[in-house]
Amino acid sequence: MTDSETDTQSMTDSETNTHSMTDSETDTQSMTDSETNTNSITDSETDTQSMTNTETNTHSNTDTQTSIETIGFAQALASSTMSDVTYQQVAVGMFNSNFTYSIDDSAIATIDSQTGLVTFIQTGQVTVTAINPHREQFSYQLTIGGNPIVSVFANNESFAALRSDGALFTWGGLGADSSSAANEINGDIPVVSVSGNDGAFAALREDGSVITWGNTRAGGDSSAVSADLNGDINVVALFSNNYAFAAIREDGSVIFWGGSIYAFIGDHVRQALNNGKRVVDIKRTIGAFAALFEDGSVYAWGTSFYGGEMGNASNQLNGSNPALALWSTSEAFAAIREDGSVVTWGGDNAGGNSSSVANKINGDIDVTALYNRQASIAFAAVREDGSLVTWGNQAWGGDTSSQASKLTSGVRKVVGTTYSYSAIKDDGSVVSWGEPAWGGDNSSVYSKLNGTNKVVEIFSGRQAFAALREDGSVVTWGHQDDGGNNSNVATEINGDIDVITIETNEYAFAALRADGSVVTWGDVEAGADSSAVRNELDGSIPVLSITANLYSFAAVRADGSVITWGDANRGANSSQWASEFSGNGSYSALQDSDKDSMSNQQEWLECMMPYQLQLGSSPCLNVGFGDTDGDGIWDNLEIENGTNPRHAVFEDSMKDLNNDGHPDHFILPGLNHPILD
Repeated sequence: MTDSETDTQSMTDSETNTHSMTDSETDTQSMTDSETNTNSITDSETDTQSMTNTETNTHSNTDTQTSIETIGFAQALASSTMSDVTYQQVAVGMFNSNFTYSIDDSAIATIDSQTGLVTFIQTGQVTVTAINPHREQFSYQLTIGGNPIVSVFANNESFAALRSDGALFTWGGLGADSSSAANEINGDIPVVSVSGNDGAFAALREDGSVITWGNTRAGGDSSAVSADLNGDINVVALFSNNYAFAAIREDGSVIFWGGSIYAFIGDHVRQALNNGKRVVDIKRTIGAFAALFEDGSVYAWGTSFYGGEMGNASNQLNGSNPALALWSTSEAFAAIREDGSVVTWGGDNAGGNSSSVANKINGDIDVTALYNRQASIAFAAVREDGSLVTWGNQAWGGDTSSQASKLTSGVRKVVGTTYSYSAIKDDGSVVSWGEPAWGGDNSSVYSKLNGTNKVVEIFSGRQAFAALREDGSVVTWGHQDDGGNNSNVATEINGDIDVITIETNEYAFAALRADGSVVTWGDVEAGADSSAVRNELDGSIPVLSITANLYSFAAVRADGSVITWGDANRGANSSQWASEFSGNGSYSALQDSDKDSMSNQQEWLECMMPYQLQLGSSPCLNVGFGDTDGDGIWDNLEIENGTNPRHAVFEDSMKDLNNDGHPDHFILPGLNHPILD
């Protein structure tokens, strides 16, 4: 699991993702297609990553209007509908002279000699040659393959891989058998995102309909609400707790199904949720959901022990002092209100009872962000003065007394394991607390976390942390067998080759490096041992993204192939789809299109731009709907508005770019737009 488990839980497409936990309060939160690209980068790299005096490209797809989320042309083109594949190439030479273009195989593609617009007729590879009036000449290759895998989703034990044509392929343990839905997820109506829980999956299709499969007691059977999920009213977001699902439709209504004890299905719940007010966000615990309405009121349903009944919090969250956003631990919920105060409910020892800190979260000093790991049982609140307030289980993160003097100011972000928390401060140092052996004590490595080499991000497993520093190196601490000890790979994550991001499951870590290679450590039975696929993860074909369930990993490479490792019975064995996962999309090293003596491939791998892609975005960021830093603002909107899509700054998501009275972070894609009224 990435640090998204511990983020501010703002409303983005990422909420459409898998929200699953085991009975032991474990969470998977795998990526949606908006999160396909895990390649976030450090502060030392420029936000838009655009280059001057280079080539400008625009990829248009009139039908799907999808965003480019790839490492190069090959997969960008391969991910498009064949009849709609066009590519706009406008090159500028040393003297700013326009080029004329030619192509070597007109049976595969045609080109406009003046604009460089390439239209593919069939799959294959073509060489484009450009010459300017000064007779400067260069060439580059464009390749369109078949239908590569573009993203992978997960529940606790299984994976679901999405092909570029919208077909879905499943494998692993619980929920892997999708045969009952085979005709509905074959791509005839493309799947666009998937959510999973303990034993089931739900797939959102392009027409707004939802298809489910897996354990019927966990929501695999949605027949009781099939008429509400058929796309007559488009579903725009999916959510799940351990054993149930909830869907927000484009009219703001909510449909839910699954194990009745966890979804608490009843007419009174339906009436409360579909009362004429639009629902804009949903959060969940193990066995309950909470919905945020557009007027700032909140309604919860499910098992009372897990926060399904609000008690006195219901009166405090009736909209008179509007709630701005919701958060949850495994058993409790919390809401920040407009006046900066926090209201909590649910399990008393899991953060639902905040009476011990009531005078610190009453709005006298505004609370600006809440943090938690979904599987945790404590909350951490950052106030506008940079101080930190915690509550919940005292041993597992609710008590910061041992570090109190270090947390009175300058706290930027908080990340948690199940049993401990760590805070990144403004100076790049890290403060940890909670269960000492499981991440709460970083004293053994504090000399590496003191801010001399600033920490820019922290990733967490169940019992260990990994900090990514400004120089691309990684520091780990916590349970030694589950990722806290990286000694066997220390030379591979020391920053000689920058680590870009880290994906984690419960017990192992997988670091994606700038050259497209992957390094793993932790519990060997949960994916730390990737030796069987070492050659496939060495970067010769760069890895674009990594997804984890609780016990295994799946990596998508630049050619559209999928590589899996970890527990063979829970997702590591994908041999049944070997032909589909072999790399149907072609990958080729492009030429030096901007003539700077650095190959295009090298520039892509180093998160630089040999081309200017749409929206001025970087290939190391998700374009359109991605939220790399988890602050609730899509990457492209942050770029457009001058904020940083790589590092969460809560002020970004608290802005109201369209002045509609709603903070941007809970404006739901499909229901409203953070910068459009």
